[in-house]
Amino acid sequence: MPFWPDFSQYYPGRYNSDASIAKTVPLNERGMKLQLKFEVFNVANTWTATTVSSDPSFQERGMVFSPTPRFGQASADAGYPDGTQTRRMQVSLRFVF
Repeated sequence: MPFWPDFSQYYPGRYNSDASIAKTVPLNERGMKLQLKFEVFNVANTWTATTVSSDPSFQERGMVFSPTPRFGQASADAGYPDGTQTRRMQVSLRFVF
């Protein structure tokens, strides 16, 4: 919008909760061990807008101009690393010697 200040569109906050749990199991006296780890990213499976509609069209009602109804609303969630903000889980096993 030519008459609005730069960066005047509101983007909602991003709230992600990640959790992990790990267990180390010793195998022998020489220091060999196994490490098992379970991680969950975006535990609550929250959605955060990464694109906001900026359609510059207006509606006119009684000599009053107002932005279109979708102006400034969330329109995409291209999060990382796979293009979505879905919940992800992973398990890892590590052998330390």
